[in-house]
Amino acid sequence: MHPQFEHVGFSSEASWVLQSRQIQDCAFEWHYHPEYELTLTLDVRGQRFVGDSVADLSRCDLVLVGPNLPHAWSLHDHHDQALTVAWFSQAWLDRLVQGFPELLPLERLGKAAAQGLAFPQEFASMLSSAILALHDLPMTRRLPALIDILIRLAEDTTPVLIASSQFGGGLMVD
Repeated sequence: MHPQFEHVGFSSEASWVLQSRQIQDCAFEWHYHPEYELTLTLDVRGQRFVGDSVADLSRCDLVLVGPNLPHAWSLHDHHDQALTVAWFSQAWLDRLVQGFPELLPLERLGKAAAQGLAFPQEFASMLSSAILALHDLPMTRRLPALIDILIRLAEDTTPVLIASSQFGGGLMVD
């Protein structure tokens, strides 16, 4: 099955996208896009498909998927839960690192995300309130909050690469 291209719609009001999706609205869609995708799911049963990997979701599942890496979630027993998704582009990440050398760890995070990164449940639980709080912040406060979250992800030494190295640059060539 070939993944479908998904267009992530950016508004003129923000340099990145934040969305809360109701689980019942999330049909299984094997897809890819050129943006990074940070996804937090809480108290949901199901599976996560990233590249050539299939894994059961943990109680608090936090994943960073790199550009053009095919992925999908198969969710059930959701109890009216939502998942939180943030998308940002490679150009956005490059501008941060080029403009602020202190943020160089974000470049390493981005490179590692080429295969997808799954963060341990304990670490994800610790960060979940900051991720969920993004929705309640005014636009001017969301950007520094996201950068703080990404720095914390970059500082974590325990994420697991999800897909095999064959998917390291995104879509495999047949």
